[in-house]
Amino acid sequence: MTLGTTSGISGRKGGRSRVLKAACAVAAVAGLTVLTACGSSSGGSGSTLKGITGAGMYGSLPAAASGTQHTGTIKIAELSGFAVNYILPIPTSATGNIDNDYYFDYLMYRPLYWFVDGTKIAEEKSMSLADDPVWSNGNRTVSITMKSNYKWSDGTPVTAQDVVFWYDEMQAAVKASVANYAYYSPNQGLTGQVSSVTATNSSTVVFHLNSAVNPEWFLEDDLASIQPIPTSWAIDQAGGKTLDYTNPANAAKIYTYLNTASKSLGTYTTNPLWQTVDGPYKLTAYNSTSYNFSMAPNPDYGGPTATKVSPIQVSFYTTDEAEYNALKAGDVDLGWVPEEDVPKRK
Repeated sequence: MTLGTTSGISGRKGGRSRVLKAACAVAAVAGLTVLTACGSSSGGSGSTLKGITGAGMYGSLPAAASGTQHTGTIKIAELSGFAVNYILPIPTSATGNIDNDYYFDYLMYRPLYWFVDGTKIAEEKSMSLADDPVWSNGNRTVSITMKSNYKWSDGTPVTAQDVVFWYDEMQAAVKASVANYAYYSPNQGLTGQVSSVTATNSSTVVFHLNSAVNPEWFLEDDLASIQPIPTSWAIDQAGGKTLDYTNPANAAKIYTYLNTASKSLGTYTTNPLWQTVDGPYKLTAYNSTSYNFSMAPNPDYGGPTATKVSPIQVSFYTTDEAEYNALKAGDVDLGWVPEEDVPKRK
């Protein structure tokens, strides 16, 4: 019997390299049913995965398992080391890590373009929010058309304005402090080479750059780092009126409010802000001390396998031994086998 299906619980944040910690519990691509145990380095937290198969890692996933799908919650193990402690999809330098990005935010707030690190870096087109970008003006202008099947859980479509809103808020974050955006690069990419971003209509957003770029690099490193956010968040206080976020002064006030809300860990499941999502999951439980969390399927998700997603429960373990004991006891459905417990080949 198979466990159930997770929808894209792993991905690639642009083209920026990361040190993956020793846990591949959530190595899943939409449409594939998973039940995995992976070898982890004995280095503990902060270890690097090598030669592991799975979306967002290396190689390719095996064919989907056969059998009757189990409709219960999938229990996922993670190794402590990085904290899941920032929900706003504009990660700071202190919070931009694999747990916050791939295993938390990406489940609720999809990136504009979805990439995986396989034997060859490639886009998973069905999971991207937009069609492939169209370049012109000597690689200084890029036009992006949003797909029509993605919408927010409040029923409104994900539009070009949501992309502009994310960009304006990211700019407001950087203006306050470059540490407010984990992928800030001076004079380069989104934070240094873009002169303007405009929505020409509800489905089309255009980036104008001040110099020519390599389109493949800009797509993988920058456009794939964008996580559109709902324009309903364009407020500076709870219950406040919607502000014109294209006004830098307003954008700054909005960012201050959203950033403060994101730091209030104890309100993640009660603040209505974080219940508006476009990903396959909604947050239902969160522990601000252990960082354990649970998510339920978002019934309004428009991406692949939208009707096949199982609830998930993620628990963090302080040691490989504790996780492996839980795995053997059946308390964990998806986890890893520590390297020292894998039989050695001669």
